[in-house]
Amino acid sequence: AEGYARFGEVRRHLVGADLEVRSETARSMPVAGRAVAIDPPAWVAAAVAASRAVINEERAAARELVQGQWEKRQAEELERAQRVHGYRRARLDSRIAAELRWIEDVEHSGSDRQRKVLPARRGKVAKDRERIELMEAEHRVKLGELHNKRAEVAEQVWGAGLVVGL
Repeated sequence: AEGYARFGEVRRHLVGADLEVRSETARSMPVAGRAVAIDPPAWVAAAVAASRAVINEERAAARELVQGQWEKRQAEELERAQRVHGYRRARLDSRIAAELRWIEDVEHSGSDRQRKVLPARRGKVAKDRERIELMEAEHRVKLGELHNKRAEVAEQVWGAGLVVGL
């Protein structure tokens, strides 16, 4: 599987003349015999097709498993993104509200010294509002990325061989 955590296993398919596929997890490298030149049996193409059918079934089962795990992880990440965004937004909203209260108080009953600071405090509020707009845009992008990520399952055939003399 590809995505956050890549994982997998090496599968070995053993197929006989009866075309029954025995699929197992490879735990070690197979013992290498000696190469011999023979004509492949007539059933080899059918054996490869039977193995491919089992590969497709195994991939479908893996896809279902990975998709379930991915959906759980995606929900957790979306919840975390929302929680972090909510915290950051609440902190900025609170800071803006406090600044606006201070500005209003000073406008009504502030000293000349406090009134001199009003432009700077208004600038601070404007900057925090810009931060909120930027934060909202970043949050929308982040949510879009999380919604667009997909779990992938792929397989790769590493080799095939014919065992003679068993």
